[in-house]
Amino acid sequence: MKSLADQSRRPDEAARYRELLSRTDQGFCVLEILYDADGRPADYCFLEANSAFERHTGLVDPVGKRARELVPNLEAHWVEAYARVAEE
Repeated sequence: MKSLADQSRRPDEAARYRELLSRTDQGFCVLEILYDADGRPADYCFLEANSAFERHTGLVDPVGKRARELVPNLEAHWVEAYARVAEE
């Protein structure tokens, strides 16, 4: 699978990618893990999300927002789990 960066170089492929994600009923998002000054995962930011993700999670317009902004009482284990996946 090509990275998002590769897809941005080829607009036709990027358009197909976005079309596929917009039509699926499966929730999909891309996250960026945010670390504190000590290098520990502290939060994550939503870089992309399809409408199914919003329907399944109830998060409204998450792109560009931090998880703790949308879910102030977010349990730390979610941030840690996503960080482990991203770091592998």
